[in-house]
Amino acid sequence: MTQLLVIESVSIRQDAHCRYSLNDLHKAAGGEKRHQPSDFLRIDQTQALIAEIHSEDPRSEAIKVV
Repeated sequence: MTQLLVIESVSIRQDAHCRYSLNDLHKAAGGEKRHQPSDFLRIDQTQALIAEIHSEDPRSEAIKVV
């Protein structure tokens, strides 16, 4: 049984691999255009995080765009 995560009255969905929906998190954070999920991969900090995850386990799927 998975526990439902709700932030600011917004339900945050999870997929079959227990990853949280970035779109739902964006809504819960206020939904400002400057923080929209489509820009997430362009942020230097995001690229650094992905690189770090891959350096720990190159087989990991650090991010999945659906």
